[in-house]
Amino acid sequence: MRVSGGDVGATTWAGQADGSAGPAVVVELANETPVPVAVAVTVQAAAGGQIRRLAVDGRRLLPMERQP
Repeated sequence: MRVSGGDVGATTWAGQADGSAGPAVVVELANETPVPVAVAVTVQAAAGGQIRRLAVDGRRLLPMERQP
């Protein structure tokens, strides 16, 4: 995405490993500008799906033990 002074790049991966807790999506954001930027990220499950875990750097952000 274009921001004042440069770009914020996004790389996205999706997959499921054997023995994992289920499918996962990983999004990496890289600030390629010389100044700090703020980014808001939203998530929404696909129809019939659910979000069971949300983490940053391996740290769980929202415990979701049941449907909201």
